[in-house]
Amino acid sequence: MNFKNLKYIIFSLFVAIAFTSCTKTIGYSVVLWGDEKNQLNDGEIVKVLVKSNITHTYIIELPNGNGKEEIPLWQLSEPESKSKAKKTAQKYAEYSNTFASVKLDGLPIRAQTVNTAKQVYRCRKGETIKVLQQGREQVLKAGKEDITGNWYKVLT
Repeated sequence: MNFKNLKYIIFSLFVAIAFTSCTKTIGYSVVLWGDEKNQLNDGEIVKVLVKSNITHTYIIELPNGNGKEEIPLWQLSEPESKSKAKKTAQKYAEYSNTFASVKLDGLPIRAQTVNTAKQVYRCRKGETIKVLQQGREQVLKAGKEDITGNWYKVLT
């Protein structure tokens, strides 16, 4: 191999690396809570380009081809492969446009679907929450009484 060919190969590699680094994707996410401003709909899959732990946002490629936008982390599912994102979207499809208004001040949001699990948040009366998914029916103990009901995965 002569020096001219080696320079050409190195230059080609440099151009290829520079080109691919500009279009890097960290994965695909499902829009959990839509955004009218950016015309993002619940359940839509978007390409995630950058995650910022400083501003707690993702930079995504808008699905309508109108550029890129910064979106809060909580609004999207964790980035994953496109095929896994499609499965995640199917998992949340039934409740893709379901919101609820909290009727009880101090309604606890728990880390797990167990009545004794850590409370991670308390809702305010009138607060709007986004329903993502219904869990399976469970029986809870309230003193000596059994209470039957469903758990829901929600965003607040």
